Amino acid sequence: MYLGKIYTSKEREWPVSEMEGAPDDTKAIIKIRLLKPGEIRELFYTGFKTVYSPDESGSMHPEMKSEHHKASENLFYKAVTGWEGIYEDADGNVPLKFGQAGKTKLLSLVPELADFVDACHLTMVKEAEAEKEDVTKNSLSGSSASKKSPTAKPAKS
Repeated sequence: MYLGKIYTSKEREWPVSEMEGAPDDTKAIIKIRLLKPGEIRELFYTGFKTVYSPDESGSMHPEMKSEHHKASENLFYKAVTGWEGIYEDADGNVPLKFGQAGKTKLLSLVPELADFVDACHLTMVKEAEAEKEDVTKNSLSGSSASKKSPTAKPAKS
């Protein structure tokens, strides 16, 4: 029985030091999982809002307004699966607990982290698409071993 495509979750660790404006000496790591296509589509729609505006005659017309920050925050909540080296205090004594409350606290302290996670996830999506393309090309071309003609045996004398 075919139940549809099964997607395996890919996860990757990203050093926070790669984020623009992060201290170079930070050893913090954010773990991000690659979202499934349906999850990405759902997040895409959360980044837009319909607003109704009147024209000269007073008729209301819908307009789509982009809310990029909202989509990035939602991606952060969905895709981040853990972290290391992130602390609640400035001295680095109390690790920030991972979870919904920890994510909320982290985003309130470092809001640009949402855009960093967004950029990292986009890189993961592009890598997955390139990998899928390679697999498709290889399966269409077949292996070189199957295309070789059998070698002829010498004739018996």
